[in-house]
Amino acid sequence: MRILLLIKRFNFGGSENHVRELANSLTANGHQVWICSRRGRQTERLDPQIHFHSFHLNDFKLPWQIFQLMAFMRQHNIELIHAHQRLAIKFGALLSMLLGIPVVATVHGKTRHDLGGWLLRKNLTRVIFVSCCILHRAARFKELRSKSVFIPNSIIPAPMTRNVYSDNLFYIARMDKHHSALLLMLIRQVIPELLCHVPNLTFTIIGDGRKSDIVRKACQAINQTAGRNIIRCLGFQPDPAQHFANASLLMGVGRSALLALAHGVPVLSLNDHHLGALITSANARQFMNNNFVQVSGLPPTPQRVKAELWPFWEDRGRWAVESQLVREMVHQQLMVENITHQIEHLYQTAMFEKAVAKKKVTIADSAPALTAIE
Repeated sequence: MRILLLIKRFNFGGSENHVRELANSLTANGHQVWICSRRGRQTERLDPQIHFHSFHLNDFKLPWQIFQLMAFMRQHNIELIHAHQRLAIKFGALLSMLLGIPVVATVHGKTRHDLGGWLLRKNLTRVIFVSCCILHRAARFKELRSKSVFIPNSIIPAPMTRNVYSDNLFYIARMDKHHSALLLMLIRQVIPELLCHVPNLTFTIIGDGRKSDIVRKACQAINQTAGRNIIRCLGFQPDPAQHFANASLLMGVGRSALLALAHGVPVLSLNDHHLGALITSANARQFMNNNFVQVSGLPPTPQRVKAELWPFWEDRGRWAVESQLVREMVHQQLMVENITHQIEHLYQTAMFEKAVAKKKVTIADSAPALTAIE
């Protein structure tokens, strides 16, 4: 197949990492892959056979850019579009309408935000949700009910790390307003309390973004008060897993949680809206089905976060065993080869349905008009 992966940004983030791994895996399986996106750090980790086309999607330039992309797709004989992120999905649906080729969209966030209005949702051929909970909620849009599927995010094989007895907590995310607000709460209200019980505690933060300076200043204030570097802000790291040699536990959801679990690092499910639990072999499948978010969890508060963390320090031996069991489950269920095969099958279904729809239109257009018998 000749596939175009369309995404607005290609820097650090869950959807960007997903697109990079998918592109590399599709290429390894013999497909020809193009990526249209704003140039970012992910481009350095693409298979050399992938065709990267630098293109800055812009709402205000949509009419002109649609014509540019139509010419691009005709030039390269693109057979299918797979769009990620809100603006890319909007462009993909419009291109599908104009060119009659199938478009698959992956929802990494919220349905209403990522999929826009009724007309765009109607013109998507297939929709992938990485969370069962979001998929079930999307059933309220009748135009999505027959075309939506759950396919979780994937991960490449990862070596086992055994650092559960260290005292280094991790957090990996883009520094936007949501993650920065949660981090500031952790830095100012959770870490100082934990230090009273875990004197050797350290906290490593990976990621950059608009709110990086605010987070760094809060870290510096804590470090100056303690007289040592308790909190390290490493900024963007092309391969965060390289730092897991010192990781005892990661707090997070989505891609960062999946990455940690694949390396055998225990995870506390936590984002700015939902506080979950420590992920175990008993609850791992439920977490995998919802992108590692505890969808019924209460909003995090300093007291709740500390209460969820205490069991980890009370029984390290248990988490050394649990982390290995969960890692094995992740490797069995979410390896990139397995997930790519599911997506390839969806592509084939989308192309078949689009071909059938075109054939019906052609037959209808070419049918002779009936003449009334007088």
